[in-house]
Amino acid sequence: MLAVTFVLSHFLAVMALVLAAVGMFAPLLGESEHLFTFVISAGLIGYVAVSLILAIRGKERRLRRVERFALALALWLVLPLFAMLPTLLVLDNVTPAEAYFEAVSALTTTGASVLPPPEQQPRILVLWHATLQWFGGALTLLVVTTILAYAGLGGLPDTQARLIEHGGEDEWRRVVRTLGEVLPVYIGLSLLVFLAMALSGVPAFEAWCLGGAAIATAGLLPFSGDVSAHLTPAATWVMSVGMLLGATSILWQRALVTGRRRQILDHRESYWFAGGIIVLAVIIAALLFQAAGSGAGRSLREGVFAAASLMSTTGIELRPGVYDVLAPSVIAVILLVGGCSFSTAGGVKLFRVAVMLGQTTRDVAQLVYPRSVSRPTMSGFAFDADVLRAVWSHFALVIVFVGSIAVFLSAYGFSLDSAFSGAIAIAANAGPVFSALEQADGGQFSVLTTPGQLAIAFAMAVARIEVILLLSVLGFQSWRR
Repeated sequence: MLAVTFVLSHFLAVMALVLAAVGMFAPLLGESEHLFTFVISAGLIGYVAVSLILAIRGKERRLRRVERFALALALWLVLPLFAMLPTLLVLDNVTPAEAYFEAVSALTTTGASVLPPPEQQPRILVLWHATLQWFGGALTLLVVTTILAYAGLGGLPDTQARLIEHGGEDEWRRVVRTLGEVLPVYIGLSLLVFLAMALSGVPAFEAWCLGGAAIATAGLLPFSGDVSAHLTPAATWVMSVGMLLGATSILWQRALVTGRRRQILDHRESYWFAGGIIVLAVIIAALLFQAAGSGAGRSLREGVFAAASLMSTTGIELRPGVYDVLAPSVIAVILLVGGCSFSTAGGVKLFRVAVMLGQTTRDVAQLVYPRSVSRPTMSGFAFDADVLRAVWSHFALVIVFVGSIAVFLSAYGFSLDSAFSGAIAIAANAGPVFSALEQADGGQFSVLTTPGQLAIAFAMAVARIEVILLLSVLGFQSWRR
């Protein structure tokens, strides 16, 4: 595990730098009293990281397959142990379990919260959680491209990930070189959305929090209540586009930036996703227009925002009541499908759903034409029996995972509907949807006891790395190899 710890310590050092940078904004926000807290927290985290790097230096090596899986799990479980320090030091009457839950929720871009409303928190802490979820979005892209897809986990197309793979190097250099391929696009899009939000009339503080949430498809907001009250019509459109971009493949976005025409055209998953948002937006807009009688322009704007939010698994509701026009079962299906592969979105991913539907269509066609021979493709990737087996196995594990969370929440007194709403929200990393759907019943994760909050935090991390990876890490035979 020394090799895993060595790589993990580098991520810890990067997080310490991000925390220190966020802390520098405390005086600008009129909260100079918290500057020392953030500097001390960043210094402590940096000291631990540097100590580990120096202690293990010279023993690093390229990680084995199961060690990469262990690293992915450690990133989502260990980093929050340090990321929660500012919350513990700044807020009163907050338990370590609540602080850890919030850090995991931010880092996994889930957006569920057990802390007081943002208006009752120091703005510098709100900024830290907003930046942490943006950092978690970048971490998600890195893990997907270097670990999940490269291993073909759950049937993900590793041939696309190999376009930016750097073999034959030690693990940290490999990570850095991959970051050099992915991070500039992610940062560039984030800055574009931030600037567009600011130019649309949103204050800089909210523009960064909301723009980062859109690109990371995350749900923690700098305010509570009606989101539309804080957004101009133009900003609503900007955030909708940001969520759409956040849920499309980073490899497709990189192809757009670098002008790789063949890759742009072959990546049909992103086009299908954009088309799905358009169709869903029109349906929601028509239902809102019929139900509320508001203007066509407002209904369309709210419909596009809701469609982008649900399909990207961001989960943010523009105003109370928008999601009421859709049946909870429909919302559950949309969240489970999720966004594109190689994106920050949660869910099963559109690629896998397309593979399953393609196989079903092919099997039905062979009932009519038994001698027909075809090899289905998706985004230029031809999938065979091994891919089909991996995709269906992943889907089965997701269903079991959702059921397990629902049973767990039921044990805490949640109604059956609330338990399944919470389970879907956790499995899809779309926490705000649970809050939106359960406003009448008051079903919130804050009612959980300390063991319950820790268990749900673990479930959020597992949902982000995918269940099949956890089983691989826990498998004794994997470590014996």
